[in-house]
Amino acid sequence: MDGYNYNNLSRLLSGAGQLKDAEQAARRAVSLDPMTANFHAWLAAVNVLLHHSSLALSEADAEPAAGMRAWALTLAYTASGKRTQADRAMKTLIDGYSGNAAYQIAEAYAYRRQPDKVFVWLDRAWRQRDPGIGFLVYDPFLHRYRNDPRFAAFCKKVGLPVPNQDNAVSSDLMKGPQP
Repeated sequence: MDGYNYNNLSRLLSGAGQLKDAEQAARRAVSLDPMTANFHAWLAAVNVLLHHSSLALSEADAEPAAGMRAWALTLAYTASGKRTQADRAMKTLIDGYSGNAAYQIAEAYAYRRQPDKVFVWLDRAWRQRDPGIGFLVYDPFLHRYRNDPRFAAFCKKVGLPVPNQDNAVSSDLMKGPQP
């Protein structure tokens, strides 16, 4: 299996709440090709979900793609309570990459518990035909909004199934910073 397959496996496992396995798959993706865009960023994201903020920061710093690095740094700084740095990374992400990273911006706002901005950026991602939307139904960062009526409406609008809330990942796994 190549790095892309391990990275995708990690995304699926994280959406299923199998974060330790997701971390192993993400580490394998990085080990196979450490210079591929998004691999370090996704490993940083998994470490955020595991509440390993120092590991998340390290992986975010190692991400070779600037836009994905800004996304991963936003998550990692938010997780570590470094609000000023998180805000700066978010500004970098929005100012420099809103044309092709609207979905990642929505994820970052989801982790920061800013639902109105989440749905604004999801709509923008849809208008831009952002391929990240394909991750929506199993995205651990957007999970907390599955009970929001806007989530179901968005899924229907983009042609994705509305996730079954009974099978949703435990919200305890997805704890982000408190407002």
